Amino acid sequence: MKKPMIRYKNEGPFFIALRREVKSYFSALRINKFANLNWYIKAVLLGILYMSTYAFMLIWGDNAGAVLIAYGILGALTIIIGLNIGHDAAHMAISPNKGVNNFFLKVFDVLGTSSKVWRMRHVYGHHPFPNVIHFDEDIAQSRLLRIFPKDKMEWFHKYQHLYAPIIMVLVYTLNWMFIRDFVDSKRKMIGTRKVNRSTKVGVLRLLFNKLFFLIFILGIPIWMHGHIGQFLLGYLIMHICSGLVVSVALVSAHIGDYQEFPVPDEDGLLPYSWGEHQLATTSDFCTDSWVFNSLFGGFNHHVIHHLFPNVNHIHYPALTQILRDTAKRFGIPYHCEQNLLKVFTSHFNLLKNQGFHAWQQEFDI
Repeated sequence: MKKPMIRYKNEGPFFIALRREVKSYFSALRINKFANLNWYIKAVLLGILYMSTYAFMLIWGDNAGAVLIAYGILGALTIIIGLNIGHDAAHMAISPNKGVNNFFLKVFDVLGTSSKVWRMRHVYGHHPFPNVIHFDEDIAQSRLLRIFPKDKMEWFHKYQHLYAPIIMVLVYTLNWMFIRDFVDSKRKMIGTRKVNRSTKVGVLRLLFNKLFFLIFILGIPIWMHGHIGQFLLGYLIMHICSGLVVSVALVSAHIGDYQEFPVPDEDGLLPYSWGEHQLATTSDFCTDSWVFNSLFGGFNHHVIHHLFPNVNHIHYPALTQILRDTAKRFGIPYHCEQNLLKVFTSHFNLLKNQGFHAWQQEFDI
């Protein structure tokens, strides 16, 4: 079914002023919007840490405890590398040189996924219309979950607040590895954009990337040490740890009970301008935390990222302060939660409201 055309209201004074303030920030400091030396140092250190953990696992491959811990660290690092390096690369925010961005974008391919497919899904299927039903591909990933208030209700959604966190942690990255990339590679449209379906060569390249990664992460350790069950368990733990880290990034940014899910009117007009829509649908978390600022690649400064997606995340803490001040001046709500427990409580409340409570209201139970 062809998606209807939707559009935003004309941009208001808030985003015009914010854009002017951000431009003044870069001009005053005589810096550009791309990566600085600190970004490259962090990228190198993350690569060294990943390979050192892998080498540790190979050296101590006969020690089950060491192997399982190493796999857990590798799982977390996989997402952290994706957030800090691959995400900026997908938005062409590392360098004005396209080749540099494409080089770092390959981290997705090296880690067993598809850089091409992920970039299309994220840049075309999420950023244009975040939290808009039928248009935001990142939010609507499975019929098992009912996130949008206008989405179809299924009987099992009554229990989604109970099973969704388990699914997110256990199978999110496994599904990404073995199913989602292949499904997305065959699609003709992502979000509002027509895309070229992967050719046979493209599918073979995707298969090769995944096979290479499986040989790297499972085949070589098993060949060196045996202990098949031990390494398979470690591989599962790796995906669980990946799921834990990615769940913090994803649910904190868009899927809580204080984020909105705007619906266009009968003429396809959304209730906000583009800039105001980003604040209504996106939230920040733990922006005062040095740990989260260092490890999450700007995902905890997600509002400013949606407003300026082509700016490198290394600048987000400073730009978020400009955003706070400008939003306050114009009376535009800006959401940020410093307590991570409250972030997950908000996500749990949304799942329950769109599942259990919505079911009760619809069927007058």
